[in-house]
Amino acid sequence: MSPARRNWLLAAIVILLVVVPLVYRGWIAEGTEWGGADMQGVAAVEELAGEDFVPWFNPIYSPEDLERYYFGLQALLGTLLVAGIVGWILGRSRARHGMAGAADLAVAGVLCAVGVVLAIGLLFVETEFGELQATISASQGIGLGLLAFFIGYPLGRRAGAAVNAS
Repeated sequence: MSPARRNWLLAAIVILLVVVPLVYRGWIAEGTEWGGADMQGVAAVEELAGEDFVPWFNPIYSPEDLERYYFGLQALLGTLLVAGIVGWILGRSRARHGMAGAADLAVAGVLCAVGVVLAIGLLFVETEFGELQATISASQGIGLGLLAFFIGYPLGRRAGAAVNAS
């Protein structure tokens, strides 16, 4: 299979993975709400305890306020790890085969520049929908996490050059 055909196939799979859940939610599961198990727990306690229920204490902070930052941090850490490993593997491979990596760095630079611009641009987006705000924060984390490629690539080139030297 040619690389172009494989890339188009992967793009189609990604589009299906995005579109199918949205179509499913819109047509088949109409009227349902997106929510986690924590809201179901609160509803169950309120239903069982009735209106006489008084909580023992009030929380110091609301998890909903920090949820978007948790998603952003999770996406940032995951992308840092993956981009760093990919950079290291690519740099080591290029050094072992004696290939110049200027094209790799140029493509990575463009990708990282787009990611950073996207992350900065999304700083100005605020919405009342918690899930959407969490997705925006995760996108910011991914955009900034791509910079780890520039840490992994030189480290991989050094590792590959050391293997060739010995």
